[in-house]
Amino acid sequence: MTVALTGETDADAARIAAAIDGAAPSLILDFVWGNAAEATFRALGRPGLDSDEADIAYVQIGSMGGAEASVPASLLRSRRIFLIGSGAGSASIAEIMAQLPVYMQFIADGRVMVPVRNYPLTRVADAWAASALSRERIVVFAESR
Repeated sequence: MTVALTGETDADAARIAAAIDGAAPSLILDFVWGNAAEATFRALGRPGLDSDEADIAYVQIGSMGGAEASVPASLLRSRRIFLIGSGAGSASIAEIMAQLPVYMQFIADGRVMVPVRNYPLTRVADAWAASALSRERIVVFAESR
């Protein structure tokens, strides 16, 4: 689910609460952190969220929105929420390497979509420029003769 955020914590919390419409999510992947996380925590802590039997796994992955976020104590006491991180140190190299073939199979099966834009090596300057502007994965390849 995607919710456009304004940067205003209270307004964003209201938007997130409206989007989940009282249903507790089982998994939240947070690539942003900062104010976006705080707004999410407020939305999850609001009365009326159907979470009596739901475990909520909140996975903190990135911090483009800020390095810190306050977690309300009331949220931790009122919801079955698990805050975990994903990144260097959250899993061993062996665990990560063991999951790479699984993930690659998900991509091959179409269960995970990876937006890609290909550039031949002769257009490496264009690829470099595109990498700064694109949300796609930029791939440079050697042209066969």
